[in-house]
Amino acid sequence: MESARCVSYCEEEGGFPMLLRETLQWFKLAGRPKYRGRMFLDGEEHKWLVGIHLEVTHDPKGWWSTAVAYEFRDACHMAAREMLRVLSSTYRSLSRTSPMMFFPPVNKNTPRWVQRVSDLPRMKTAEDPTVAYLALYLHALDDEHDKLTLLYRKLEARYRASESL
Repeated sequence: MESARCVSYCEEEGGFPMLLRETLQWFKLAGRPKYRGRMFLDGEEHKWLVGIHLEVTHDPKGWWSTAVAYEFRDACHMAAREMLRVLSSTYRSLSRTSPMMFFPPVNKNTPRWVQRVSDLPRMKTAEDPTVAYLALYLHALDDEHDKLTLLYRKLEARYRASESL
């Protein structure tokens, strides 16, 4: 059976794809993310595997980020989120002076990231604590997303194991 395929630039899509486009502009990186998706059968369920390819000047192969979801659109958002983590980790010096300064990097245990997050409560006492509160809120959402993703994977594995009995 031939699987469905899709290629998109997600130019009308909000959320993480929009944030990725705007971050690339802010960092003055040429190119635009290209989302390539392929539907596949996982057990008896159809899922989408979506990869984002981003051409960058210092890497001839470019960068790839992939995600799997039940819908093409959801996989695009997940892959864009992962690509944003890569960008904020790779371009740390640009991230520190941009709106992306509080976007979680790939490794949340680096000393710089831990220091930046630990400074947030002190920023709440500043004249305009909006940034600190918003960043804390977004970090809580990001952590919750990670927890729910892990829980989903565990539940899906249990479900598949019970089906095979």
